[in-house]
Amino acid sequence: MEQNLFNLNNKIYSNNNDILFEIVNDLQQLIKNSNNNIINESLRNVINKINNIINENKKNLELMRNNINQMLNQMNNKNDELKSIDTINNTENNNTESNYESGNYEDQEAVTELKEGRGVFNFYDGAKYEGDFKNGRQEGKGIYYYKNGNKYDGDWKNGKREGKGILYFNDGEK
Repeated sequence: MEQNLFNLNNKIYSNNNDILFEIVNDLQQLIKNSNNNIINESLRNVINKINNIINENKKNLELMRNNINQMLNQMNNKNDELKSIDTINNTENNNTESNYESGNYEDQEAVTELKEGRGVFNFYDGAKYEGDFKNGRQEGKGIYYYKNGNKYDGDWKNGKREGKGILYFNDGEK
């Protein structure tokens, strides 16, 4: 994607610069063929202005390349963050039973030893789940607070995010 965006911008600036180079060459030919100093001086001024435009195009192309790279880095960071959240979530959800043994369950309305009803479970790594439980797993509506400040508020089934929900990032995005 980065290369495609850069190639498009490069093509635009290259085509513009190619046209400008042709104009400069034509103007230089006119200077060679002209004996009029006033006209030649005017043509040299035009050539200088065109060369400035060419240099600005090169600078703008580099700025665009940097902007594209920054945008792609931000997108990659978000993707890495989402993958990290999914990895953490899958690990925690696949080990729910052992997490109950190693974590701290604050019983609110638990009706059986298998943690039924609403409750709060604090993981040792700093993560926390508040919501519905069934058979000792997240089931129904609940909020999972990740240790990095993100949170998921939504539906759960058999210890996994499933259904509708919103993932809030610690930078305000969702």
